[in-house]
Amino acid sequence: MSASLGLASALADATSGSDVVKGEGLVLAGEKENGKGALLGQWTVTRIAFNELPDDVEISLAFGELGFEAHVCNRIRGSYEVADRSLSFGMMSVDNRECDAHVMEAERNFLFSFERANAFDIDADGILHLMSADTELVTARRRE
Repeated sequence: MSASLGLASALADATSGSDVVKGEGLVLAGEKENGKGALLGQWTVTRIAFNELPDDVEISLAFGELGFEAHVCNRIRGSYEVADRSLSFGMMSVDNRECDAHVMEAERNFLFSFERANAFDIDADGILHLMSADTELVTARRRE
């Protein structure tokens, strides 16, 4: 089984509620700052599901008032809605560039995880956790 299929399978199991993994030490975003304001700004993705990114792959993510944009190999854009710490995404558009295989795999894994996120938390260190059923799907740190 390839790494991407293994990740997809693990995430599908995790987000189905069969194996819920709850992060420890998380501060609910609603306890600090509710809604879209907590997400606004630029972030650097550090983990997808339970895997660190390869050193030579950078995923940037920006949330604005009108939508979000992410860059891996391709640019990913779309709309999102926030209510307290709940999160939902509208239609997404993705450019159609080819990159190195490992970068494309990271992009597929990011998209698979990102589009399944339906909640977020920001911990005491300011780390963003995009979640589904308390399962961490994407982790990012705020850009300075």
